[in-house]
Amino acid sequence: MEIASEFLRHARKPVAIQPNAGLPKATSGGLAYPEDPAYMAERIRTLVALGVAIVGGCCGTGPEHVRAFREALSRPGAR
Repeated sequence: MEIASEFLRHARKPVAIQPNAGLPKATSGGLAYPEDPAYMAERIRTLVALGVAIVGGCCGTGPEHVRAFREALSRPGAR
């Protein structure tokens, strides 16, 4: 969250952040990302509370993550 705060402090335009789901780990089935949807949704909620205007997900995120983001942001106090 430190880097988000730094961006926001200096930005003159809306800030967009799309974090990945952690650093991938090699498994027998391919790559696995460690951050689950619930964990990432709380981080997204924090980013919005800090003032990030546009949020999303990058590597390792899927529809279940985006669904969790939407649910977290629709709870009271998210914005």
